[in-house]
Amino acid sequence: MGLLLQQEENTYSHHHAASTMTGRRCLAGGRRLLGALSSFFRIADRTFVFSLATTSILASKCLHIYIHSQVLSLGELIQWLPSLFMQDTVIILLLRFLLDGKALGRFGGGWFRFLATAFSTIIALLQLFLAVSNISFFLMIGGEPRWRNAGLVADSNTWAIMLTGLWAFVSANVGLVFGSMLLKSPLFFFAGLALDVVKAASGMILSKIGVCRRTRDAVEYAPVGKEEYYDDVESSYPDPPGAPVAASRRDPKLRMLYMGTAVFLFLQLLTSILQPAEQAFIFLSWTALAMPIVDYLRGSDSPLTNIIPVYEKSMDQKWNVPFTLGQPTHWDWLPTEGSAPAGFDDWYGDDKQHYDRRLDPLSQPNYDKDLLDSLKGKLSDVSIRNVMFIFLESTRKDVFPFKKGDYIYNKMAATWNDKKLPEEAEKRAATLTQNARWLTGDYSDGFDHQETPRRGGINVNKNTPSATYTLKSLTGGLCGINPLVADMNKEWNYHIYQPCLPQIFKVLNGLNDASATDGFTNRPFNNSFMMSVTGQYDHHDKAAFGNITVEDVRYDGMPEPAIEEYFRDAFRTSRENDTRLFLTHLTSSTHFPYGLPGDEVYVPMVQDDANNHLQDISKHLNAVGYVDRWVGHLLDIVEEEGATNDTLIVLVGDHGVPVIEMGGASPWGVPSMGSFHVPLVLSHPHLPVIDINDLVSSMSILPTVVDLLLETGGLNGAQQKAARDLLETYEAPSLIRPLQAEDRRWYFTSVSPGGQTISTRSMDSPRWRLLVPLIQDAEWYFSDLETDPHEETQVASFDFVGMLRAVEKKHGVDAAKWAEEAAFATRWWVADNHQRWRYI
Repeated sequence: MGLLLQQEENTYSHHHAASTMTGRRCLAGGRRLLGALSSFFRIADRTFVFSLATTSILASKCLHIYIHSQVLSLGELIQWLPSLFMQDTVIILLLRFLLDGKALGRFGGGWFRFLATAFSTIIALLQLFLAVSNISFFLMIGGEPRWRNAGLVADSNTWAIMLTGLWAFVSANVGLVFGSMLLKSPLFFFAGLALDVVKAASGMILSKIGVCRRTRDAVEYAPVGKEEYYDDVESSYPDPPGAPVAASRRDPKLRMLYMGTAVFLFLQLLTSILQPAEQAFIFLSWTALAMPIVDYLRGSDSPLTNIIPVYEKSMDQKWNVPFTLGQPTHWDWLPTEGSAPAGFDDWYGDDKQHYDRRLDPLSQPNYDKDLLDSLKGKLSDVSIRNVMFIFLESTRKDVFPFKKGDYIYNKMAATWNDKKLPEEAEKRAATLTQNARWLTGDYSDGFDHQETPRRGGINVNKNTPSATYTLKSLTGGLCGINPLVADMNKEWNYHIYQPCLPQIFKVLNGLNDASATDGFTNRPFNNSFMMSVTGQYDHHDKAAFGNITVEDVRYDGMPEPAIEEYFRDAFRTSRENDTRLFLTHLTSSTHFPYGLPGDEVYVPMVQDDANNHLQDISKHLNAVGYVDRWVGHLLDIVEEEGATNDTLIVLVGDHGVPVIEMGGASPWGVPSMGSFHVPLVLSHPHLPVIDINDLVSSMSILPTVVDLLLETGGLNGAQQKAARDLLETYEAPSLIRPLQAEDRRWYFTSVSPGGQTISTRSMDSPRWRLLVPLIQDAEWYFSDLETDPHEETQVASFDFVGMLRAVEKKHGVDAAKWAEEAAFATRWWVADNHQRWRYI
C-alpha cells in the first residue's frame, strides 16, 4: 500500500511539473504574442495607418484615371483634375480627423479615441485591399476589375488562377506599404494643414450664421510630443511629431503652406461644383471605396436603352423589328419514337418555338449560290470520312504564322542592345510556326525558304471569334451560333438554340440509305472531345478519361501529350471498327502562364532585363512554337493511322490575347484588337488551295463543314436531305460559296466575360470597329484598323452622341454613320439573343 501511495505521489509530482511547464510555455507564448503586437503597434502608429490609407486611395484613383483617360481630352483632364479627387479628399480628411488625438479629445475618453483609430485602421486595410486588387489586375490583365464578378473568388479553381498573379499582388503590397512608411510624416503633416483650413473655414461660416459665437482665439492647438499617449489600450499609438499648431502660423513658410493648401481646397471645391454632369466625370470621380457598390448597383442598366439617332432619324424605327422566334419546320427524317434527340427539342411539341433565319434581318445565307470558282469540279475526289477540330487556345492570327518584321518581332528586337534578335532567338523565330506556314501557305514571313509546301485547304485571313471567352467561343464554332450575351459560361444552363455538330452527327447516324452499299457513308460517327486541362472548372472533372501520371505544368493541368494515346486510340478504333470520327481538341499551353514541359528548351526572345510584360511575350511565343510542333505531331499520328486522305481538319483560334499590346495575360474585360483576330483553316490534302480575305466569323465553321460533306459525297442520300434542311436554318454563311451580300453583313463578338461589351464589325467595312457597352460605366470605343491597327488612338466616350461627334471629327461622317447603325444593330441583336437563349 505504501509503495502504491508513493507511486501515486510520484505520478502526481510528474503531472504537476508537466502542468507547470505547460503554464510557463503558455505565459511565454503570450508574452511573445504581446511583444509582437506591441512591436506592430509601435511601427503601425496613427501616422502609418493614415499614410497607408491615403497612399492606397491616391494610387487607386490615379490608376482609375489612367485606365479611362481616353474619355477626356488633355485640356479637360487638366481643367477638371482637382474635382476628380474630391471624394478622395473627403475620405482622407475624415481619416485625418479620426486619427487626430487632440481633436477627438473633446468628444470622449480614450476608448472613444481607440474606436476611432480602430475604425480608421479597418478603412485603411480595406483601401489597401482595393488598391492592391486594382493594381494587380492592371498588371496582369491590363484593365480594371469589375466587382460584379467578385463571386468568382468563391470558386476554388479561381484560386489557382490568382496564384499565377502572385508576383503582382506581392509587388503592389510591398510598394504601397513601403511607400506609406516613407511618406507617413509628410502626408500626415499636409493633411493636418488641410484639416486646419477646413476647421477654420467651418468655424468662420458657423460663426457668421450664429451657430457658434466662440472667438477665434478660444481654441488653441498645442504641440503633441511622442511622450504623450492615449490612455488605456490606445497608449500604443503615439501622437505624431510636428503636428501643425496655431502658434506656428507666425512662420512665413508655414503661412505660405496654409495659403497654398487653402487655394487648392477652394479650387477643388469650385471645380467639383462646376464639374459637367457627364458620365465620364461622374465615373472618374468615384473613389475606390465606392466602386464595388457602384458596380453592383449600376452594372445591370444597359446604356443601349437610351441611345437616340443622330444622322438617320429613322434608325430607331429601322431596327424596331420583331424577334426571330417562330414555329419550327417539321421534318419527316427526325425520329418519331422515344424522347427528342439532344439539340432537337424545339421540333417536338406543338407549342415550341425555334430560331427562324427567315425572320432574322442580320442573316444573309449563301447556300443557294454556286460554289467558288476555284472549287467547281474539284470536290468529287475529296473524301471526308472523319472531321477533326483543333481549337488553338489564346492564339492570334499574327502568330499563325509568326512573321519577321511584324509588330511583335520588332517589339522583341527593340529589347536587345543592337535592336536585333541574337542568333539563337532568330533561329527559333524562323522555325517557330513551320506547321502554321504549311497549313496556311503563308510564306511571306520575312524568313528565307528554299521550299514552300502547302497542305490543301481554305485559309481565312480575317476571321473573328464569336467570343473572347473560350467556352463561349467553342459554342460559336461547334454550334454555328452566337453565344449567350451574359457573363461566364451560362450557355449550358439555358437553351442552346441550334443543334451543335456532335448532335447533328448523332442524328445523321440514324439515317441509313440502303442504296449506299459502298464506302463509309452509312457508317456512324463517334464523337470525342479531348484536352489536357483538368480541374473542376465547368465540370471538367466529370468528363475525365481516368488517372493520368503526367506532371502538371500549369495551374490548370498537363501539357498536350497527356492525351496522345487517347488521340491515337480514337483513330485506331475508328479504323478497326469501320466507323467515322468527329474529334474536337482544345490546346492549352498557349494559355497564361504559358507552362512548358521540362524537356522543352526555352529560348529567350527578349533581353533578360526586359520587363515582365516583354518576358510574357517571349514565354507566349515559346508556347506558340510548342503548340505548333504539337499540331504537326497530331498530323503525323493521323498519317500513321492511315486517315490523312479522308480527314478534314479545322484549326481555329478560340480568341487572341492582348499580351502584345497591353501586357494583359487574358482578354477578360480588355477589348484589345489582338484578342479578336484569330486563325481559321479548313485543311484537307485534296482540297484546292484557297485564301479568303473577306471578314468572316468562326460561326461559319459548322455550315461550311456540313456544306463540304454534302458537296464531297460524304453523306448518304437520307443524310443529305437532312443536312440540306438543317443548313437552311443556320444564320452564318458557308465559306465555300461567295460571301458578297446585298445588305450589310454584321459580325458580333462578346468580349470576355461575355455580358459587358460587344465588338461589332461589318464585312463591307472591315476597317471600322465599334465597342458597344452593355453595362453602365463602360465606354464606347471606335477604331479605324487601317490607320490604327493596334488601337493606340481610339475614340472613347461614355456618351453615345459624344462618341459619334468625335468619330465624325476624326474619321469623317461616313464612319460616324456606320457607328450609329452598328449601335442600333447591336441593340436589336442583344435583345434577340436573349430571346433565342430564353434568357429572359
